Amino acid sequence: MILPFTRNRLIDWAGKQIIVEAEGIVERGLVVDATFEEPTLRGTILWNNRELKTALTILPDGTVESQCPCYANVERGIICAHVIALGVSLVRRAADPLRQDKYLEEMRRAKRLAEVDEQEYITRATIDQAGAIPCTIRITLGRDWFEHVVADRVSIICDAEYRSERVPLDQVSRTLPLAFGREDEALLFVLEDISEGPALGSLVLNRADLINLIELHKGRSIDVANGKPVTINQAYVSTHIRMDLDRENGELLLFAHTELPFLNDTEFPVYIVHGKQGWAYGAGNLWPLKNLLPEPYRGIYKDPVVIARSDVLRFYKHELPNLEKHATVESDFTLDLFTADPANPGFKVLVTGSAASLSAILLATYGDTEMIAAKRDANGHFAIPDPNDLMRYLVRNPELEAEALRLLGTFGLVGRTGDDLTHIVEKRNVFNFLGRAVPSLRRRGWRVELQGPLESLIEKTGFATPIVKVNEDQNRGWFDVGFDFEAPDGTSISQKQIQLALRKGESFISHKGMALLIDSDAIESMHYVFEDCATGDGNEPGQFRVPEIYAPFVWASLETLDGVDVDDTPAWRERASRYNRTVKIRRTELTTAFSGSLRGYQQSGVDWLRFMEECGFAGILADEM
Repeated sequence: MILPFTRNRLIDWAGKQIIVEAEGIVERGLVVDATFEEPTLRGTILWNNRELKTALTILPDGTVESQCPCYANVERGIICAHVIALGVSLVRRAADPLRQDKYLEEMRRAKRLAEVDEQEYITRATIDQAGAIPCTIRITLGRDWFEHVVADRVSIICDAEYRSERVPLDQVSRTLPLAFGREDEALLFVLEDISEGPALGSLVLNRADLINLIELHKGRSIDVANGKPVTINQAYVSTHIRMDLDRENGELLLFAHTELPFLNDTEFPVYIVHGKQGWAYGAGNLWPLKNLLPEPYRGIYKDPVVIARSDVLRFYKHELPNLEKHATVESDFTLDLFTADPANPGFKVLVTGSAASLSAILLATYGDTEMIAAKRDANGHFAIPDPNDLMRYLVRNPELEAEALRLLGTFGLVGRTGDDLTHIVEKRNVFNFLGRAVPSLRRRGWRVELQGPLESLIEKTGFATPIVKVNEDQNRGWFDVGFDFEAPDGTSISQKQIQLALRKGESFISHKGMALLIDSDAIESMHYVFEDCATGDGNEPGQFRVPEIYAPFVWASLETLDGVDVDDTPAWRERASRYNRTVKIRRTELTTAFSGSLRGYQQSGVDWLRFMEECGFAGILADEM
């Protein structure tokens, strides 16, 4: 239901003072029921332990007419707090997602109060009534009451003081006509509300109820069982936040700091906070708090709040500005003292679908944290602490994430963020992606996870494996190279068929009635190895000749080439590895035919010449002897 009035509209009708009183009625749970059927607002409240039915009608010109039977309306024509309380209750229910549950609880509580026999309550009388007995309400806090605030269980004793004696409220004779002042009447009313019926002689209060009683004692004092009353001050005090950096682990520590009169430097306040109200206690005094922290930081009133090192930058960027709206934050550290360098992320592609179509999500991985590539992190700023420098962090790398998206786009998955990628449809395009993209991305260190039917599809399909065959001729200084391709079952595949598919831009072929994937990048890399070192045709058809001097390059390149098998001989591999740059020059022992002695640099020259000779290289040593 959309209400034709708001809290501001209620203020227009009755004024700010009346709405404050009405909100007090609602907060004490005294609205039994409230409904609005255009144009009339009607309901029931509890007033002086009796049900009061009231109503208000909205007139066509926007003004209202009250039907409340109370004195303020009937005799003075004032829009009273009783009927406005109905409007406040409906407005709050409309604004609260849990309004129905709260409303039902309020109704149950009000009904419980209504079911209590009126004769069980303390008899009220006006001060000018014949036989009236002046009476005050006295509250006594437990001896160590402030130690129980954290547990949300503060014990109090509730007495009525009259005829120079104090009597527990639940033992006061109900036949005595007791006359209370305005403040004591309000206090008794609250105690009855907390007791959910006639006021009890002892109660255990939660923070909300304790604050309610403290508010009613502003400018006065409350007794304590240890004989030292607590003074309830009206002057407000402000809370500051002290922020320090732990030099051992890089965590931020937030402390609440409130300057209280009479409090020693070694003592700390006890905070009582609930809802929109808060108090600080110290040295026998309670002081109202001028500013309250947001709910997520209210734990600071009990213990220091610890910001984990991994959350420090996020706190500075996103939470500290909001916190500073509620309290002054004092610190020797500022954001510009920290260093944030872009990290090198890993990438993971989650691919789902079937042979007919597939879709994917690209994730950027930073350590154990995974985030959708190029998409703003919903949890706020992300940072990885440097274990060797408390002031240094690694943060997301938007440039590399964008580059990863561009690379994925070359394989047909185009998008601005990792979860906004186009789909690949049709069997031909799906097989081309599996054949070309999957091994290529994995070769770059990406994790490609095929999920659902795709996982079994690629296992069933398999790849055509390229094989490099090396035939050597040790006497002539060259070796022959040929290419072959094998299916997973070991059968040979025509090189012509592979090359034809590649020229057409396909990364799969049909083999024995089944699709067979081609790792086109691996084949291109294989051809690239021999691009500059092949010199002519080999002894066998389809082979080509490579000078022996290129053996180390060919061997090293093929060793690091993923997706390609090599068919060579141990002798060729040993000789090729011997020429590798890791081979060290050995000392050459001179024959007895040489009778002299060599200087150090001369011996090095001889060693180098022998090395060149053994490797089959020609060399000239130009040295001044």
